[in-house]
Amino acid sequence: MPYQTATGKTLTIDRAFTLNNEQFPSNWLRLATPEAKELRGISWVEPPKQNFKDKKWWNNVVTPDGTVTSTPKDIERLREDLMAKAKRTTYSLLAPSDYMVIRSIDEEERMIDSDWDDYRDAVRVECRRLCEEYKQADFEAIQVVKPTWPESPTEKAERLKREALEE
Repeated sequence: MPYQTATGKTLTIDRAFTLNNEQFPSNWLRLATPEAKELRGISWVEPPKQNFKDKKWWNNVVTPDGTVTSTPKDIERLREDLMAKAKRTTYSLLAPSDYMVIRSIDEEERMIDSDWDDYRDAVRVECRRLCEEYKQADFEAIQVVKPTWPESPTEKAERLKREALEE
């Protein structure tokens, strides 16, 4: 949309065009002086500012005149996607410690460490909280729901070690 003729025709850069029965090569708009463009009635038009909304929540469509039209995504589809993501995250957070649970069942004398047991419970609780909030939220409320996944005992130990080194 940058260049327009006096009649309102939009000229695309790097594309040949014809104006008043005069043919111009594809590079003419780049090479021509401002005076040459002005002589032929060609002027630069600032494109409209395009305000895209967050594509996670909105469908953005650019119209031919360059304006953006945003419509909210389907709330039911958003709920399904967000709940599925919460469940995938739960799975990926629990999977590394699954062997501890299996080992505690197979070898009764090897109980799972209470830190890990608490962590696994906290992950499940967070997943249930998120799913419940997603189910009850309207379009505006669903956008502000933020997950607060717990820190695993391994991550906590690494963080404490880093903090001790920083002091």
